[in-house]
Amino acid sequence: MFSSAAASGLTSSELLGDIGRPKVVGNLALSLTRGDWSYNWLTTYVGKTKDIDLDPVFTYQGRPNSYRDIVAEKRVYHTASISYSQADWEILAGVSNIFNTTPPSVSTGVADSRYGNVPAFATQYDYYGRTPFVRLKYKF
Repeated sequence: MFSSAAASGLTSSELLGDIGRPKVVGNLALSLTRGDWSYNWLTTYVGKTKDIDLDPVFTYQGRPNSYRDIVAEKRVYHTASISYSQADWEILAGVSNIFNTTPPSVSTGVADSRYGNVPAFATQYDYYGRTPFVRLKYKF
């Protein structure tokens, strides 16, 4: 049903490490509850990736040894929240991307699709920056 990479004419079908497909990702969640209060901290790690189909050194408009950035560097994002719970309701408030970490940038023409110089479909990255949020739950 599926052909090998060699049969399809490709040298490899290994895409891990390509932009949008990091080899290493991880989440660490810490939570502390004291009475009606809960405190939460979430850390998300996205490993470094690169455009595996391109060479960083190339000829641009007749200029040899031009350089393009094909690497999307690793990123670490932090989110914190506090919640207060009662029998019929709960309120939670927090901030995602507390340290306002920007997504990595790459050169024009590197990723398949970009927003400016940021890989568009590498969904592991935070495109919004520091963002507050509030959630209210009520049981009827």
